[in-house]
Amino acid sequence: MKHCGKCKESKCLTLFSADKYRKDGKQAYCKECKKANREENKEAIAAQKAQYYQENKDAVAARMAQYYQENKEAFAAHAAKRRAIKLQRTPHWLTEAHYSEIKEIYTSCPEGHHVDHIVPLQGENVSGLHVPWNLQHLTAEENLIKGNKLVKEYL
Repeated sequence: MKHCGKCKESKCLTLFSADKYRKDGKQAYCKECKKANREENKEAIAAQKAQYYQENKDAVAARMAQYYQENKEAFAAHAAKRRAIKLQRTPHWLTEAHYSEIKEIYTSCPEGHHVDHIVPLQGENVSGLHVPWNLQHLTAEENLIKGNKLVKEYL
């Protein structure tokens, strides 16, 4: 048992293989204090990450490329699952005109934008359909922020 450096409570702190946290290889803070610290400093942490990325774009790209090479099967499985979900969420009653409209939405997507499902195909509380009226163009940044959520402003 160790004492958390912030709340001073005796807790079992997680062991790490690297000794960069404490000489005994354990973290200095408990999970609750670390989580609270991340919440309190969300903006500063985001700014720090953005600065690191800007200063190390090549290194980050190289790590991402290496990770992709080492995990190709996982990426392929994820892509296959996504295609299967899209097929499951495409209703059988769509007409050829609907399919053409969907294709047009994808082909007319401006550079730097993503085709987004307004109601996500696999939302936490709701699942949308892969139909033309559930698709929209969003900037890549907006889409990544929105993620797999149903955002009220889009309703």
